[in-house]
Amino acid sequence: MKKKLCVILMLTVLCVTLACGINTVFAEEADGAEILVVSDDIETKGVYVEVGLIIKGNGNGTITATARNNFTLGFTELYVMVGLFSSDQFQFNYEDMELETYNFTKDLNIFEEISTTASTNGESKYWRAVVMYRKDTDDWKTISTPCMLYDGNGNLIE
Repeated sequence: MKKKLCVILMLTVLCVTLACGINTVFAEEADGAEILVVSDDIETKGVYVEVGLIIKGNGNGTITATARNNFTLGFTELYVMVGLFSSDQFQFNYEDMELETYNFTKDLNIFEEISTTASTNGESKYWRAVVMYRKDTDDWKTISTPCMLYDGNGNLIE
């Protein structure tokens, strides 16, 4: 019973530690004794991040892409780059489109947004919003909207 209680306590401390960004706590067994060791040299990270992305035509000859930090669990630095890509023809991949504009931040806090806006130059084109983000030192992740056709005024056609 004591061992189960100790394990539950250690798991609780570990969960609270990860959620709060406190230094990581390890359980070690030395000569049959259980020891808690707090590590000062372990880099703390956020546990979970949810990023959203929208694209909209503004009806005034511009298109806007907005990325939002919808949720963050734990303390983290969230690097975010949001961009707008356009093409005269439908493209399945944003890499085959032209980058029109972008915006970048080194730390997008929870519930904050970052946007970028581009002019249509009065032309009907296909547009796609893309956000690239990473938390702490993790790998970069990419989200993109579908390729959508907007007229020269920034109104959605299809």
